[in-house]
Amino acid sequence: LDTVVQYAHDRFGIQSDLAAVPSIALGPIGVRPIELAEAYSVFALKGDRVRPIGVRRVVGPDGNNVFIGSARRYTRVIEPWVADAMD
Repeated sequence: LDTVVQYAHDRFGIQSDLAAVPSIALGPIGVRPIELAEAYSVFALKGDRVRPIGVRRVVGPDGNNVFIGSARRYTRVIEPWVADAMD
């Protein structure tokens, strides 16, 4: 169970405290939605993880972009075939 918790932190980017309990696979512990989005990005990106951001663009009153955000892509955290199998 400790390995599962460590894997969730290291590979999937979960930052919330996770208890090493048998029911962890059922999701008994509260995790922020943005953490789940980061964790599931691993499967959608075939093994790469991306840190999502809540704001993509801010436009000023003059119509010009004040801020353009982009998700930061990480290196591969699991093999693509593993991501395909999980998907």
